[in-house]
Amino acid sequence: MLKHPIPSTPTSKKKEVDRAHKRAYVAHYRKQYTYPPVPPSWTTCECLSFGAWSKTFSLLADKTLKENIAKFFNVDTINVFGSWLHTLTVLRNTVAHHGRLWRMRVDVVPMEYRRKQIGASGDRSFYPLATIINYFLDNIGFLNDWASRLDAVFHAYPAINKTDIGFGPTWNSAPGWVQSQNISQYTPPPPPASLSKNRKERRRAEYCVNP
Repeated sequence: MLKHPIPSTPTSKKKEVDRAHKRAYVAHYRKQYTYPPVPPSWTTCECLSFGAWSKTFSLLADKTLKENIAKFFNVDTINVFGSWLHTLTVLRNTVAHHGRLWRMRVDVVPMEYRRKQIGASGDRSFYPLATIINYFLDNIGFLNDWASRLDAVFHAYPAINKTDIGFGPTWNSAPGWVQSQNISQYTPPPPPASLSKNRKERRRAEYCVNP
């Protein structure tokens, strides 16, 4: 449940789904169903922008739900996790509009995660954002070669001073970059007992769609 209704939320969600109308799963849904106009969450989530997810998280009213989401990424402070999402949204928009990362000074500074000593108050360089990306990648279960790829770029362009984007001489051994210190041992809570494992049955229960 959200804290309060988001103005035009259904419309904005529908617009994002409309933009993805050529994707097979969206086309299939619209071929099979006419209601509701926005597909179920497991389809819609593939169409929403990063910014939409960041805003949705900030508006969740259920604190326990927000804590569970943050803990999945091994962050035990809701405000820190929300701040990181917001900052990464700004970074995503910068990159999407071909903005440069070299000597960038971000407008939205991510909060410091003191328990892990990640981030520094007032650091507006690209470095804390790169650290957050690496930390998240370590905690989502995929092979993470972000640090090695960054290092390869630095070696390919030796004339570029890493300090211009906030990277110190021992950046890849600093907090947030050591995988063994990043990985979470968190186990997500089980779904409600009433939740059907069958996707078709779940769809019928949620939207009262007849077979």
